[in-house]
Amino acid sequence: GNMPTIMIQGATSALNFFFLERYKSNAKEWTNNISVGDDNSRKRRLFSSFSAGGFAGATTITIIYPLGFMRTRLATDVGSAARNERLYPNGMRDVVKSVWRTDGFRGFYKGYGIALASVTIYRIIYLGGYDFLRTELS
Repeated sequence: GNMPTIMIQGATSALNFFFLERYKSNAKEWTNNISVGDDNSRKRRLFSSFSAGGFAGATTITIIYPLGFMRTRLATDVGSAARNERLYPNGMRDVVKSVWRTDGFRGFYKGYGIALASVTIYRIIYLGGYDFLRTELS
């Protein structure tokens, strides 16, 4: 149904911006260890914005990934409508039971590696670009 999608989208948006601000506040420590210009240079702001965006995206996908995994399992469970043979007739609860029983906790992170890589790259550009432009224009 729509509930997993709503949960994922709401949580993703909230967590992305929450972690962006948290990592951005720690970015001064990161940039002290590398040579990226003086304390208030554009280069330093660019690096801290984009790195904070990437870390925020990676942290968010790590937390949210099991919901997306379960949503995908539900979406692919079409079964046979004529015989009412769905693998997960009770929705998310059945997905959790099935995955936990067969694969344990790690089962909720199948396919996580490629998702982590793609989301991190996307969030570096999306969140990092947003944050950099926001600081440049203000």
